[in-house]
Amino acid sequence: MPDGIEFDFADLTRLAVQFSNVQNEIPSGAKRAATGSAFAVKKAWGKNLEESAVPASASTIEYTVTADDQSVEAVIETVNGTDRLRGYAWAREYGSLTVPPALDGQRALAATTADFERGMGIAGERALRRALNS
Repeated sequence: MPDGIEFDFADLTRLAVQFSNVQNEIPSGAKRAATGSAFAVKKAWGKNLEESAVPASASTIEYTVTADDQSVEAVIETVNGTDRLRGYAWAREYGSLTVPPALDGQRALAATTADFERGMGIAGERALRRALNS
């Protein structure tokens, strides 16, 4: 009869290593999801502006996506075109003393949020699958 108990943690150690690989897999998928979503917001925001009194202001919307090992950032804003077109898009979004805000960008973001969440979920699932299969 043995005097002690022996534990084998080899499987747990391998599992821990596989889970640590998930961190390395997530940024590329998250950047793809953020880029797709930023494009969708730009397109929806532009469509809202195309239906406004100054449809050319739709061309002012642009996006940039940056990513590193720890985070992904997407910025969607009015950067292109003349000051007048950018100003119109801005004033239409936030309103003025005499005109209520149209919230074109906010509505575009709200309309694409579910797709962004789905894309981030897929990115996480793929990262987990790749890490566990490595």
